[in-house]
Amino acid sequence: MGGKFLCGNNMTLADIFCFVWLMPCFQTVLDAGFRKGQKKMNVWAEAMCANDQVKKIFGNVQMCAKALKPACQAAAPKKEKKADKPKEEKKEKPAAPVKKLDNV
Repeated sequence: MGGKFLCGNNMTLADIFCFVWLMPCFQTVLDAGFRKGQKKMNVWAEAMCANDQVKKIFGNVQMCAKALKPACQAAAPKKEKKADKPKEEKKEKPAAPVKKLDNV
C-alpha cells in the first residue's frame, strides 16, 4: 500500500470490492484488538467508512469493538466402544461356470 487506499491515494474499484467483501467481517469478528495489530488495514478501513459515497450506499458502518462468539459449537466426538471383531462370514462357493451350447 503506497497511500491511503489499496492502489494509491485515490479510491479504486479494488477498494470498493475488498471493502464490500470485508465489511461483514469488520462488523462481526475483526475486533479492535485485531485491527490494532494491522495498522495499514485499519487506516484503509476507516478511510473507506468515512467516505461520503460509501456512507450514502451502506450507511454508517460500525466496526465491532469485540468479536462475536459463535452461536453453536461443535460437540466433542464421542468415544466409540471397541466392538467385538466381526465374525468372518462363510464364503460361498463360486457358481459352476456356464457351459456354452454349441449348435442348439
